[in-house]
Amino acid sequence: MGTLNGKARWTSWGYPDLDEILGPLAPVRLYVIGARPSCGKTTLLANILNAIYSENRSTPRKVLCYWTELSPEVMYQCWAAMRLNLEEDAVLMGDWETASQGTGIEAEWVRETLEVEVGQLRQEA
Repeated sequence: MGTLNGKARWTSWGYPDLDEILGPLAPVRLYVIGARPSCGKTTLLANILNAIYSENRSTPRKVLCYWTELSPEVMYQCWAAMRLNLEEDAVLMGDWETASQGTGIEAEWVRETLEVEVGQLRQEA
C-alpha cells in the first residue's frame, strides 16, 4: 500500500501483472471490469476485493461495487466462499454440506453465517 503524508493513497490489485500494467488501485477512481459470460469476472472481482481487504485490515476502506449480472447477496457469497475456502458452486446452490466438505467448518455454521450476513447486507443497503 502506498502512502502520502501518512495516509493510504493506493492499493495493489492483488495481481502483480495488473499492478505493473495498470498501476495500483487509486482512491476515487472508477474501474470497469467487463468481458463475455463465463470468463471469470466474478472471481477476478472477488480476488481484487480480497486483496483490498487483506491489505487494509487496520484501516478498512469502503469499496462500491455495481454489477449488472449478480445481486450483492450472490457477490457476497462468492467472496465469502473464497475467504473460507468453500466450494463456490455449492454455496451458490445452498448445498452447505458439500460447500464445507474438507474445510473443518460445520455446514450449519456456514449456512447461518452466510444467511445472516446476506440479511445484514439488505438492511445496510
